[in-house]
Amino acid sequence: MNTHTLCLNILIILFTISPVLLIGIVSNFPGMKMKKDDVFFTKALAYLLIIEFTFILIMKFHILKVSLPENIYWYVIAIVCVPLIIVLEILLAFIMIKAKGKNVKKLSFWGSGKKLDKYHMIFILIIAIFEELIFRCVWFNILGNDFGINLYIVIAISAVVYGFNHLFMGSKIIVQKIVTGCIYGLIYFLSGSIIIPIITHCVQNYFVIARGERCE
Repeated sequence: MNTHTLCLNILIILFTISPVLLIGIVSNFPGMKMKKDDVFFTKALAYLLIIEFTFILIMKFHILKVSLPENIYWYVIAIVCVPLIIVLEILLAFIMIKAKGKNVKKLSFWGSGKKLDKYHMIFILIIAIFEELIFRCVWFNILGNDFGINLYIVIAISAVVYGFNHLFMGSKIIVQKIVTGCIYGLIYFLSGSIIIPIITHCVQNYFVIARGERCE
């Protein structure tokens, strides 16, 4: 790998390591009067991820490798992983609450009571798609192929970065998303297609946002 490629890879990693942090910096920049509501954040994150991925394609077009899995059962696995991940996230929340010595009155999958408009939901699905393209497809290509890092280590690294991009949602969510990120990375690695984790991520986001999940 020549110096130009090395520097470009490092630039891409640094640029995509924390889109949430970039939004926070911009929204809190002196003189900027931006709304701090959920709709603004969702739209801003969706736009930023699109911009980041567009930049990557301009710099390294070959990095995008989208192929359909050879075996049809991977689509079944993508859907089956959705309830498994949701249950796993709830159980992790339960364990973390109990570890703090608190009583858990209820473990449930509940309706949030907040109806999202279709455009907000579209932005949420866009976020899921581009998170997979960046944290799995792009990061796996750079860390695994260009830097020669063991792919299981790459799975762990991308999962941790993905998890900490949910810092604004609290410490329990970070742990949940690190574990979830490992699952996304594993099914991407095993299936050989970014389409599979995209399906799982999008379907999971839809059900979690539409229904919500809580442990209290």
